[in-house]
Parts: sequence; C-alpha cells; structure tokens
Amino acid sequence: MQSVFSPDSKVMRALSRVFDLMVLNCLFLLCCLPVVTVGPASAAMYTVCFRLGTDREEGVVRPFFRAFRENLRQGVIAW
Repeated sequence: MQSVFSPDSKVMRALSRVFDLMVLNCLFLLCCLPVVTVGPASAAMYTVCFRLGTDREEGVVRPFFRAFRENLRQGVIAW
C-alpha cells in the first residue's frame, strides 16, 4: 500500500506540479514588471509550461531564465 506522503504518490506529484506552476507564475510576474519584457516573459512561460506538460523538464527557475534569455531580443522587438 502506497502512502499518501510518499514522493511517488499521485497526490504528491499533483501538489508538486501545482507548486511548480505557482513558482512559474511568480517568475512571469517578476519579469513582466518592466512592461517592455512582457513578450519574452510570455514566451519563456509558454516554453516551460510545454516542457512541464510533456515531462521533458525538471524544475522551473533555470529553464525559465534560459528561455527568457533566448527570447529576449526577438520578444522585445516584437512586443
């Protein structure tokens, strides 16, 4: 019988995913404070959400800032 508080239980995996999304939302809001960077922040958030949905990414902070840096120039020009 699997415990509810085991890291591999469905409840803990769901709570972990919710926490990751909350952190991702805070990072998005933090990077949107200068209005000029809304485009790159949106692209980075979309990239990380897509990778989290396909289970290709572990963690949120480092991939978010990597995607933000990659999209900064194009996103500011497009925005």
